[in-house]
Amino acid sequence: MVKISVVTISFNQTKYLETCIRSITGQNKNLFEYIVVDPGSTDGSRAIISSHASEIDHIILEKDNGPADGLNKGFDAASGEYLMFINADDFLLPMALDKIAKLLDTYNQPALLLCGGWLVDQNNAPLRRLFSTRFSAQGLVNHRAAMFQQGMVIRRDLFERIGGFNKDNYTCWDFELLVDCIIARAKPKIDLTRVAAFRIHDESISGGHFGIGMEDRLAADLIRIHDKLKPDEKHQSIHNLNLLARVEKYIRTPEIIPFIIHDKLLKHRIKKAWEKDISR
Repeated sequence: MVKISVVTISFNQTKYLETCIRSITGQNKNLFEYIVVDPGSTDGSRAIISSHASEIDHIILEKDNGPADGLNKGFDAASGEYLMFINADDFLLPMALDKIAKLLDTYNQPALLLCGGWLVDQNNAPLRRLFSTRFSAQGLVNHRAAMFQQGMVIRRDLFERIGGFNKDNYTCWDFELLVDCIIARAKPKIDLTRVAAFRIHDESISGGHFGIGMEDRLAADLIRIHDKLKPDEKHQSIHNLNLLARVEKYIRTPEIIPFIIHDKLLKHRIKKAWEKDISR
C-alpha cells in the first residue's frame, strides 16, 4: 500500500485552517502522513495547529522564503512515496486518499497523477466542478490547458529529480512544478475523480487580492516559465487568448464537457452533486 505525504502551508488563514486540517486528518490513517508548515502566523493559526498536534506527523514552525520554500521544507520532512499539497484555505473531500491510492494502483504507480475537484466560495458553497485537462507542452505554456493543483499527486523520485519547487517563484509555483515535470518527460495520468476543493475568497490571490506589483511579477514568471519549455517561441499573453484557444483545452479532454455544460446550464443541480461528493 502506498504512503502519501500531504503538506499544508499555513500563514494567517485561521478562518479556513480548521476545515483544512480536519479534512486531512479524517482520511484513512493507513494511507498518509501529514505535515504542516507555518512560517510565522500571528492570527491564531498556530493555536489551531497545536490543538491538532497529536494528529499531525510533522509541524514545522520556522521562517521561510515564501510559499514554494515552505513547501520544499515540508516535502524534505516527508517519507511517503507520493507527495501532494493542500493549502490552508482548501480541503480534501471525504475518502479522497482512498480514491487516490486506488487510482495510483490502477495506473501502475504513475510519476504524476492529476485528479479533479470543486471550486467553492468562502462559505463552502459549491460553484462548479474543476478538472485538469490533457495537454501538450506547447498548450501548457500557452494557456491551452487547465490544471487542478489540489488534485495533483507527484511521485517522490520525480519531485527530487526536478529539484522541487522554485523557491524564487512567489506567484505560480505549482504551475512551474508541473512544467518542470513535463520538461523531465513525465507523462501525467489525468482522471476525473474529484478529490479536493479549491476555495476562492477575497483574501486569496485567485480571488483578486493580487495588486499591480504581483500582477507584474506573475507576468514575468509566466514568460520565464514559457522560455524554459519553449525558448524559441513567442509567449502568448493569457489576456490575448481567443475563444477557440480557450475551447481547445476542453476538446483535448472531451469527457469533461458534459460536466461543464451541466454546471453552466443546470446550476440548481450543482448542490446535489456536491452533497453526494461530501457525504461519501
